[in-house]
This record gives sequence, structure tokens and C-alpha cells, in this order.
Amino acid sequence: LELPATGWLRRYRVRAFGEVDQAALDELKHGVSLDGVDYGPIEASIDRVQGSNIWLVLGLREGKNREVKRVLASLGLTVNRLIRIS
Repeated sequence: LELPATGWLRRYRVRAFGEVDQAALDELKHGVSLDGVDYGPIEASIDRVQGSNIWLVLGLREGKNREVKRVLASLGLTVNRLIRIS
């Protein structure tokens, strides 16, 4: 059931250090390629801004190693909390 091949939507709540706008997050819907690794589409939205941190809600169907941290690092964000919510 939890295998990436099943295509289940996995939702995460992420606290990250840095600034990003919704337009940059919307670009993730088309997938992204980093260091020769292709990542599938990611649904991302800003939940709230708290000081110098930002809370995001992410939905993805893959599950590659450290995918969330690497994709957000490409946007200039440093993940400091990652919670799977479904």
C-alpha cells in the first residue's frame, strides 16, 4: 500500500527557513529536474508565515529519497521540520 508504485497522494506539512512566493511553488506542479534526477509533480501551497520561517503543505505521489528537502533547497528554503499528515 505504501509503495511509490501505488501512486497514493502523500501530504506533508513543512516548516522551512527562507522566503518563497506562491508563483515559485506553482512551478513545482510541472515537476522539476535537479542534478539529473527527475521529480514528479508536487502540489505546494503556503499555509502561513511565522517570523523567518514559512509553513507549507505539500502533496506528492513519488517518494524518492529526501525529495522534499532537495526540491525546497532548490527554491532557497532550508527544511527544519517535516511532518507527514496523510
